[in-house]
Amino acid sequence: MKHQTPDLMKFKRLQKRLGETKRGTVGLLELLWIETQKNCPAGDVGKYLNEEIGIMLDWHGDADELVAVLVECGWLDESDEHRLLVHDWPDHVPNYLKASFARYGKQFAAATSQAGCLAPSQAATPNVTQSNPTQPNRTEPSPTNVAESERDGFVGLRWKGMTADERSEAERIGQRIALVVPISRQAAKDTVCEIAVRAVLGDLPRSAIESALASATRNKPKDPAKYFAACVNNSEANH
Repeated sequence: MKHQTPDLMKFKRLQKRLGETKRGTVGLLELLWIETQKNCPAGDVGKYLNEEIGIMLDWHGDADELVAVLVECGWLDESDEHRLLVHDWPDHVPNYLKASFARYGKQFAAATSQAGCLAPSQAATPNVTQSNPTQPNRTEPSPTNVAESERDGFVGLRWKGMTADERSEAERIGQRIALVVPISRQAAKDTVCEIAVRAVLGDLPRSAIESALASATRNKPKDPAKYFAACVNNSEANH
């Protein structure tokens, strides 16, 4: 968070509307940006239900009211295409994520209009017939889709024992890795899926993934997938 953010009138309005302390408001906004970075790096947070947004922000009140206040105070923007976007998201993302989007020609989600938001308890329905620059085409398997990878061994066995929420989280981690690490070979795909599953099940610290992604972006290796896996293993060994 920029040091002047708590002095903004929109920050003070949010604090007053939520009945929060300055410390609590800072924490809520930081969680918004952290969770967006992890789960929807293009900034299209509206793909989640309001209830899910409330859970991500550790909000124990009414999630619909929270989202409405965030929109009213200018921290979330309404969008016809994405339902909700994090306001000025490119200003809040870390440099390695900006570099990754630029390197692979990806774009951050942009508001198409300021029409009324979708019903507060509903998430936007993704377009299933056309490709979207911020989301994988739903008509074809994602390169990191663990569920659609038919294989035995570690990943297959552990996948079967995971809950629906754990599987969903593993898919999101895999897609996040794919933003930085191009995955074309099956071996690389299997490695990324294994890393995602291990992270969700607590066998691998999330910090190892973040460190490896930053290193891969900074050093631009010839084989990003192999380099990324090596960085994860080294980070894990030193953890």
